[in-house]
Amino acid sequence: MGRRMRLWILLACLFPGLGYVQSSIPSKSAPSTLASVIAEARREGVLEVVWSEVTLGGSKGLVAMEKLVNQKYGLNLKFHFTPGPSMSSIGTRLLQEKRAGVVSSSDVYIGMSSHFPELFKGDVLQAVEWRTLFPYIPERAVELGGRLVWIWSAPLGVAYNTNLVSPEDIQRISDVLKPKWKGRIASTPFATGFDLWADMVGEEKVDAFMQSFARESVRGLIRCGEERRIASGEFAMLVFDCADSFARELKDAGAPIDFVIPLDVAMMYPFYAGIPKNSAHPNAAKLYIAALQTKEGQDILWDMSRQGSHLIKGTKYTAVFEKEFRDIKNYKVFTADYLIEHGDRLQKILNKYQQMLLSGKK
Repeated sequence: MGRRMRLWILLACLFPGLGYVQSSIPSKSAPSTLASVIAEARREGVLEVVWSEVTLGGSKGLVAMEKLVNQKYGLNLKFHFTPGPSMSSIGTRLLQEKRAGVVSSSDVYIGMSSHFPELFKGDVLQAVEWRTLFPYIPERAVELGGRLVWIWSAPLGVAYNTNLVSPEDIQRISDVLKPKWKGRIASTPFATGFDLWADMVGEEKVDAFMQSFARESVRGLIRCGEERRIASGEFAMLVFDCADSFARELKDAGAPIDFVIPLDVAMMYPFYAGIPKNSAHPNAAKLYIAALQTKEGQDILWDMSRQGSHLIKGTKYTAVFEKEFRDIKNYKVFTADYLIEHGDRLQKILNKYQQMLLSGKK
C-alpha cells in the first residue's frame, strides 16, 4: 500500500465525513436540471439588471416579471433594476468587465442583433442548454450555441404622424422621396436599417436613394425612442424607425402616430437576452429569461412596452404581428448569427450612410 493511500485512510478515520463531502461535490461538467437551477436561484436570492426604462417595461416591467417568476417556481427572489445607458454602452461595459475579471454589472444583457458580434468575439456570454431545461422555448429562439434567446421581434419601418401622413402615402420606400415630404422627415444618426436594406437589394440602389434622401428629404436626426417628436408634428415621419413598439405605445395612449412597413422593404431583427459568464446570479437570470418565453411573460412585455416575439404563439403581440405582415409575403430577418458572419461588410456600408446623413451631401 502506497504512502498516499495510507495517509488518505488515516484522514478518513479521523474525519469520517470527509469522503462523503468530497464525493458530494457536483462535477462542473454535470448537466444542469431545472430543479438544480431553481435551487441555485433560491440560494442566489436576487437578480440585478441594468437597462433603460424603455426596455422591457423598465422598472415596472421587472416588478411584474419578479412576481411571475416567484409564482412559477415557488421562490422569493428580489429583482433589482438600475436605469442604464444605451444597449451598446452597456454591452461595452460588460465586455470591459469580462476582460477585467470582475463581476458583471447586470445579470442579463438585452440587445439587438447588431450588438452581439463583439460580445461573441469577446466570449462574454455563457452557453445555456435552454431547450433541455425549458422545452417550451421555440427552437428558432435559441442562437449562438445557447448564448442568446430571442425575446422580441423588431420590424423596421416608418413611424408617421397620422395628422400629416396617411398609410397610402408610404406604400413603398420611394414614396418618402416625393416633393411634398422635402425637409419634413427625420432619420437616425445611426442610419438605422439602411445597411440591412442594402444587403437585401444591393448598395447601388440604396446609394442612389440616399443621395436624394439625405440631401433633400431629411430635416433632422433623432434617436429611436424619440417618436414623440413625430407625434408632435415636428417631423412628418421617421425613416427608418428601429421597431414598431415605440410608435405603437404612443398610439395606444392616444397620440397621432402609427407605424407602417413599406411593402418593398420588409426586414426585421431580433432583440435577445444573454447571461454574462461573470454574472453573480446566473440561475435567477435563467429563470427570468425563460419566463419571458411564456405566454404570461410575453403578455407582460406587451402590456408594459408593446413588445413581443412572434415566435411564441397565442400572445397579444402575435395577433398584431400577423396583421402587420398580412400583405407582406417575404421579409428578411437579420439575426445575430447572420451579423456575426457579415458584420464587417455591413458596418462599412453603415458607416457610409451615416456620413451621408450627417453631412446631407453625396
